[in-house]
Amino acid sequence: MNEINRQRAIRIIIIFLSIILVGIGFFLQQKETENTEYEIKAVVIHRSERLEDSPIVAVYRRLNGKHLLILYEIDRLDKNRFKAMKEVEIENEPTRLLADRNKNGVWVLIKKKWTFYNAELIKEKRDTFYRDDDSNKSLPYRLESGGKVKIQLKNETFYFKIADYENITGIYSISDGNLLFVLLKNDIKVLVLK
Repeated sequence: MNEINRQRAIRIIIIFLSIILVGIGFFLQQKETENTEYEIKAVVIHRSERLEDSPIVAVYRRLNGKHLLILYEIDRLDKNRFKAMKEVEIENEPTRLLADRNKNGVWVLIKKKWTFYNAELIKEKRDTFYRDDDSNKSLPYRLESGGKVKIQLKNETFYFKIADYENITGIYSISDGNLLFVLLKNDIKVLVLK
């Protein structure tokens, strides 16, 4: 009789442990999906003036629970491929990113405090006078029917299609006029105008 009660107790303990492990798994999966709720933020910190001159973009994104500030070079000679140059973990999600007027660096606004990161993504003391407040202003665009986006550049009108066009948060010029950086809520794309 004692042996039967012991086996029953062991089975009940195994069932409860299984339920607890499944609950922990669901909790961790929920935590992982929370990371995608953060919008990507970006600012162009260097515009390309010729084909050999690669634009540089500073991007905030949250990956694996970490707040990351990443500098990307967009290689115009290699099909506009993004190449991560530098990366640094920051303490929280920024409200805004801005370029600097004179240097390749990025201004980051976190909890109402501006911090400047230089081209090596090292914090540096710098007068806020050098913030370029217009650097994160999007080019004007309009969402058209059928997934088309209309943009006006240098007195020319361009139309392009993008799969999740309703998630566009900004369009920025990154070159001498024919290369655009499209910022979506959870993605970034380069667009070549022809």
